[in-house]
Amino acid sequence: MDTPVIYINGNKIKARTPKARMWYDLVRFEEDIQAAENPAEKCAELIASNFEGLTVDEVLDNLDVNKLMPTIRELGAWVFYLVNAKLQEIPNAQSQDSE
Repeated sequence: MDTPVIYINGNKIKARTPKARMWYDLVRFEEDIQAAENPAEKCAELIASNFEGLTVDEVLDNLDVNKLMPTIRELGAWVFYLVNAKLQEIPNAQSQDSE
C-alpha cells in the first residue's frame, strides 16, 4: 500500500513514517471525535500530526472539507495494513507448540 499524500496549496505532502503514536491516535479517533467540542479541529489535528511539516491551521485553511475524513480513513487503512503485515510475520506460537 502506498504512503498517503495530500495536496496543500499545490504542494504534495507525504504522510510521516508511522510510529506507535499514529496507531494509538487512529484507534482512539472515533471516541475522541464524538467527545470533541470542535470535530473539524480534531480531524485537522490528526492529519497535521501525521503529515510532514503541516500545522493544524494549514489543514483547516487549505484542505477541502470533503477531504478531511477520507484522508483520515486512508491514514487508518495504511497504518493497519502495515501493522497487520508485520503481525503476519510473527511465528504462530500454537503451530510451533504442536511441532
